[in-house]
Amino acid sequence: MKRVKIVLKAALCVAFCLTLCGCSLLEFNTSQNLLPPAATGDEEAIQTALETYISGEYGSAAAGQYKLKYPNSGDYRTAFVVKDTDGDNVAEALAFYTLSDEQPLAHVNYLRKHGKEWESVADIESESADIREVRFSDLDGDGRLELLIGYEIAIARDSRLCLYRLSPIAMTELGAYWYTDFLVSRVVSEAQNDVTVFHISNSEYVVEATLISMQNGEMKTRGKAFIDGYIEKFAAIDSCRFEDGTTGIFADCEKENDTLITELLWWDGKHLQAPLYDPYANVTVKSARTSGLSFCDVDGDGTFEWPVCEELPLPESENGEPLWLTRWCSYDTAAEEDVTEFYSVTVPQDGYLLRLDNAWLGAVAAAYDKSAHRLDLFYTQDGKETLECVIRNSSAEDATPVETATGAVGQPAPFVYKTVSLKGSGADYRVWWNDQKDAALELDLNDILYRMTVLS
Repeated sequence: MKRVKIVLKAALCVAFCLTLCGCSLLEFNTSQNLLPPAATGDEEAIQTALETYISGEYGSAAAGQYKLKYPNSGDYRTAFVVKDTDGDNVAEALAFYTLSDEQPLAHVNYLRKHGKEWESVADIESESADIREVRFSDLDGDGRLELLIGYEIAIARDSRLCLYRLSPIAMTELGAYWYTDFLVSRVVSEAQNDVTVFHISNSEYVVEATLISMQNGEMKTRGKAFIDGYIEKFAAIDSCRFEDGTTGIFADCEKENDTLITELLWWDGKHLQAPLYDPYANVTVKSARTSGLSFCDVDGDGTFEWPVCEELPLPESENGEPLWLTRWCSYDTAAEEDVTEFYSVTVPQDGYLLRLDNAWLGAVAAAYDKSAHRLDLFYTQDGKETLECVIRNSSAEDATPVETATGAVGQPAPFVYKTVSLKGSGADYRVWWNDQKDAALELDLNDILYRMTVLS
């Protein structure tokens, strides 16, 4: 019993000292080098094969000094990645490690299974001590996955994307590119994936997108395009098919002062185009907004639209928060121009928008009560304001449902009331609207349901 008390006191002293120096026993940074843990199952066999390779290549002492490396982001964040890359239903493996603190460059070891035994096939020493991310994609359409690894190059304050081909006997580098972010998608043809690399240069105000593809077993640059030179970060990148079968690449990009822009890239068969970018000013103004709204397939047609926002006027009788009048835009590749799809009152706080007719523009005002999750839509004409519609997110409302809007929305005339569910919203909405014959907007339930869309 005395021994237990002594051990416990010692442990408490250590914890107390760590607390005094600002450390926590619960804090742990997996991005740092880690001593090899006690692996189990298949990982144990992979680790044993790795140590056999290290011992044979660098000596037995190295096998006891190496440290595992963990990718800092992405879907693969373990030191051992097991994946069937060639479609034979037998997994291959990658192991990430450094030899020692004195030899900090990250190694990528490629292992394959022969019967029940794992064996190291290839080992590559990278240019960096840190692995940023790991991805896989079929870049040549042969059914085998190529390996894409992003490395953080601290000395250059930049990142390097390296592409590798994995074969039964080797791991071969296909190309390396400075990058900030990248997207793998089918751009040039349906036969294979391409890589679009985005890079914010350390040079002042230079941001570039590069489209690369596999041709005859080699990675080739298909095209380059400059985009807004003041981009600080890429928030979201995705692709979609346009009506003519070409691919559009959309990137939401953060700039200073909480400004968000959408950059659009598309391959016209010869060149990589960036139609929203103004090369003379080195900025993209057309899609700039401070609403925080992202591009999305807002109308469900399979292509993305980007939002252009301005504040809707507040009714004089209301003290709520202003909402965004949003113009949703798409791109017509045949005419090579952006197109307005529709306008909406957008309520990102409750995850929906309400379409507006073009005839309503300049004639509607809206207010939003954040605490009640309530949108009030007014029709304004000749200085008069008429409340036409009220929408509340019922999941955030404590009040008992009522069958009339009298009093509840501050109007003497009765409104029609319904609770509706929007597909994909995960919430019910309580809707009141003016169904009188002299109602300015002539709304009915079907019309409101048509106009309400869940924000993706």
